[in-house]
Amino acid sequence: MLEAILETQAWSERPELLPKLERRSYASAVARHKHDFHQVVLPREGAMEIEVAGRGGVVNAAQGAFVPGGEVHEFVSSDPSDFIVLDIDTSHFTSLRNGISVLDDYAHKTFFPMTPRLHLLVSYAASFKTTGALPISRAWATLFIEDSARQLVETGRRRSTRVGRACLFIEKSLAEPLTVAAIARAAGISERGLHDRFQRELGISPFAYLTERRTARALALLEQTGQPIHEIAVLTGYSDQSALTRALRKARGVTPAAFRRRCAGRS
Repeated sequence: MLEAILETQAWSERPELLPKLERRSYASAVARHKHDFHQVVLPREGAMEIEVAGRGGVVNAAQGAFVPGGEVHEFVSSDPSDFIVLDIDTSHFTSLRNGISVLDDYAHKTFFPMTPRLHLLVSYAASFKTTGALPISRAWATLFIEDSARQLVETGRRRSTRVGRACLFIEKSLAEPLTVAAIARAAGISERGLHDRFQRELGISPFAYLTERRTARALALLEQTGQPIHEIAVLTGYSDQSALTRALRKARGVTPAAFRRRCAGRS
């Protein structure tokens, strides 16, 4: 708790260091504190119970949380967890298109759904293995706010149930040899219709989204488990270890074995 307070004081006195994006893991302990800057907590692995100004909820694969600056909050994580945390001040909201609306929206609802776009942003941030503030902090914050603004503008015509159904099917079926045709059938739409909706609503093709989710799952298993690489390949929908190696080398420029060694070197 003392460390949290000291960190809060340091960042309050050095606002020029914001926005700050980090990967953070939390121990099985409750912390109660506040800070001057706003904070966005997004899930990568695990879950966290958090209460902000009397409003409680859980940060998990389904939703993230927004902690307004100055609000007392407390949290507890009972399992090994990994989160992407953005520390950001008001100026970074108001300097962006529709920023004030975004800030007001987050401040009033505290918890918000994890969209496919947010999952992609989390995966991108998690691909950086440096400690401390990530070098993409400012650019990532801009993408986050602009995507949030777009979501607000599109209220009333948000992501269709077809795309939501397709994303849920993909998430539950990563180990299967999925095709776009199978995803389209699960969503109750034609392949062409699915492709058009993914491009319009997520800015990415169904196959590219599937590839990104498989990559993210494989990296998480490589980092957090001791399962053999060939088993992880099967669990993430690849025919064998060689296929997984080719996919990770193309997507992240690293092999499964090299990535696992790098993670082990940080522990």
